[in-house]
Amino acid sequence: MHMNSGHVIVVLGMHRSGTSAITKALQVLGVSLGENLMSPAADNPTGFWEDNDVCRINEALLRHIEAAYDHLGLVGSLSWPHPVLAELRAEAAALLKARLASCGGLWGFKDPRTCRLMDFWRPVLEATGCRVGVVLPLRNPLSVVRSLERRERMPAERGYMLWLEHVVCSVLSTGDVKNRVIVDYDRMMEDPSRQLHRMADRLGMAVDPVACREFSNSFLDETLRHSRGSLRDLARDSRAPHAVSELFHILSDCADDRADLESRDLYLACLDVARSIETWRPLLTYYNRLEDSLAEPVEARNRWSVTEIRALLRPGTLARSVLGALPEWRR
Repeated sequence: MHMNSGHVIVVLGMHRSGTSAITKALQVLGVSLGENLMSPAADNPTGFWEDNDVCRINEALLRHIEAAYDHLGLVGSLSWPHPVLAELRAEAAALLKARLASCGGLWGFKDPRTCRLMDFWRPVLEATGCRVGVVLPLRNPLSVVRSLERRERMPAERGYMLWLEHVVCSVLSTGDVKNRVIVDYDRMMEDPSRQLHRMADRLGMAVDPVACREFSNSFLDETLRHSRGSLRDLARDSRAPHAVSELFHILSDCADDRADLESRDLYLACLDVARSIETWRPLLTYYNRLEDSLAEPVEARNRWSVTEIRALLRPGTLARSVLGALPEWRR
């Protein structure tokens, strides 16, 4: 496929950040999402708007590196030569070409897993020769954490770390993309027309006025937004690392057009968080293994009794802090 033979819009946002609504909004700009989409579910009744084949490839990538969507820690490089990765790259390239062909040369996709897997997707997109645009959905991390607590009983500390990792990877991995826009989910709910025109302006597209009215009046549903936190609420939550509030403040300014996504402050803040996460990789790996063992079926978990786990944790205070972060029902 030659240059300018297609246009792909990639939506990169943390789980429970309004990524589904913002992806659906791309249709107002004339972007097709394809036909092979994930079915709606109880936790997302209006649809996920995720391509099943993209999700399948991302899941295969995570399995290959023995990771999962909710594991902590940066994924690392996925560009080295390996038979499994080469096969998945070929599948991804074939998928991109097929979707562009069936969608009239303009296709958009999202899967929150992609945020940490852009090291795989960027070379595939570049090799395909298509033009790339990026949408970065943003939501107050306190709202994200509350949603994850309701849906998955996920500890807030884990949710905040996942938010940091997804956001930092999304920003750093797309810093050289010319057409990039950050969209705040709460602002989209309050004034969809303005946000849709912001998206169109940054992505070099146009808003369909009829589709805009239908999206604003018929698709967006305020009753599905169960939580909305403020910057002050976030700052008061002792479970949130300081970097979460700091980064969200900078990104909020970008979403309000008071700051630029290409600003040095944003880049340095993201880089600092990424380096810190890498420093803690051994502890995060241990935490993931502990979580996985506690999530196993009862029969399998009997191999790791609570007494045994506590005995393993006894020598190290840092390891004990990991156990302390687990919810009461899992101790």
